[in-house]
Amino acid sequence: MITLKHIGDSCAVSKATVSLALRDDPRIPEETRTRIKQAAAKLGYRMNPLVSAHSAYVRTARQSKTTTVLGYLTNWASSAQPASNFVNQRILTGMHERAKELGYRVDHFQLLERGLTERRLSRILAARNIMGVVVADLAKAHSELDLDWQNVASVAIGYGLRFPLIHRVCHDQYGSMRLLLAQLTTLGYKKIGLAMEHRQDERTNNLILAAYLAHEHQHGNAPVEPLLPDDWNKPALVKWYRKQKPDIIVSVLDDVVGWLREEGISVPGQVGFASVCVLKPEGAGIYQHFEGIGAAAVDLLISQLYTNQRGLPQHPQTNLILGSWQSGKSVRVPKE
Repeated sequence: MITLKHIGDSCAVSKATVSLALRDDPRIPEETRTRIKQAAAKLGYRMNPLVSAHSAYVRTARQSKTTTVLGYLTNWASSAQPASNFVNQRILTGMHERAKELGYRVDHFQLLERGLTERRLSRILAARNIMGVVVADLAKAHSELDLDWQNVASVAIGYGLRFPLIHRVCHDQYGSMRLLLAQLTTLGYKKIGLAMEHRQDERTNNLILAAYLAHEHQHGNAPVEPLLPDDWNKPALVKWYRKQKPDIIVSVLDDVVGWLREEGISVPGQVGFASVCVLKPEGAGIYQHFEGIGAAAVDLLISQLYTNQRGLPQHPQTNLILGSWQSGKSVRVPKE
């Protein structure tokens, strides 16, 4: 059986160096790691998965004594919509709870703080030996973040960060929208309208609109032209509603309900409403399991730390968390 000593002898290095190199530890120069990996492959070395699992457990036990810190990076202004702040807080709660279970702690860094540039933040992370960061669903779609990624493991939440490409955890926008539309169809709604700000559609990678169009095509529901304005306001919504006459409206924010009722339009009497992001206990639509998304981001980040993965991944992966249907007061079964 080929051992670490055999590999070390062939490369004139110690067993400890071989072990670190095979786990991609950045303390070993990249050239040395490559040479050791090539020697291990040539000798036919295969790592024992049980030994690897035990090593990860030992490292975690050691780390928990000093509470390794993970970073959570956001750029949401204090003036952001209450819904955005609520979602971010629930995700952070899920991160805190899972990190505590695993012996870690989460520190929050707000990129909009005065003087906290991306370069300065990179230096802070290095100085505090923070080797893993979770990037929040950034406030602007197609955002870029110029950190020193080389020595940190990273995970993004949502689709806000478009560059660089790193692992991410997202609410399953497409799957949840299909679930929502199937539920509304089962309830008897025939003319389902989609109304949301264009920016919100962009932030979800256009997956909500894609699911809506696919459902309409497959189920042959009465066609309703989606409302996706750049300027989201009451007059545009009301004008669209009176022209398209949907029997239920699907949107993101429940300000739709207030706007309709101000115009004397009964909800759910004349038109129903369902949200793709339910925030209130009485709301109808999809609950996105924000805490679960935060916990999954921590799991994905710590799995990289266990295996000493740092820098930008060669093959970024996306983990999807499916939402759940929640019945509410704004949905009714239409009369035939």
